Amino acid sequence: MNARNEIMGRTDDKLSEEGKKQAQSAAERIASFPKEKLPDIILCSPLSRAKQTAQFVADELEKTCGIKINVQYDQRLIEQDYGQMEGTSRLSPEFAQSKKEFALPTGKTGESHFQLAQRTYNILDEVCSTYKDKNVLLVTHGGICRVIATYFTPMTNEEYASWRADNCQIDEYEIN
Repeated sequence: MNARNEIMGRTDDKLSEEGKKQAQSAAERIASFPKEKLPDIILCSPLSRAKQTAQFVADELEKTCGIKINVQYDQRLIEQDYGQMEGTSRLSPEFAQSKKEFALPTGKTGESHFQLAQRTYNILDEVCSTYKDKNVLLVTHGGICRVIATYFTPMTNEEYASWRADNCQIDEYEIN
């Protein structure tokens, strides 16, 4: 769906061959981090594409760094429910507009951006309090990543609406 520029929320597809290459590349980048920045914990969305990506990382950390990490799954990291927009063009004006209408259900029947932000902020608050001295890797999706970015960096509505994560993008945030 990504290759066709379609909105891919909760559709549970596995990674394509290109996706596997991207996941392996991300895993290798993470395994090359300085020791003090390597993940202690991996929390992951329960969708297959995220699970596969997290497993690439866990396998690479074990192979390259000798670190064994069991991936933990958390429903709060699942991609946004895009309702009736699922599978439609992510380049459509309607989709662009939906990212500015925070209180409305996306695609008429999906999850609002406020609902998405609530569950994302809830898990981030929990991660910050539970894992204070740990490096936590969240393996999740673009909609969640957009909200994570707002947790650490204030954004205008326009910045939020236009923010987009690349596949297997790695962003680092520090808790003060």
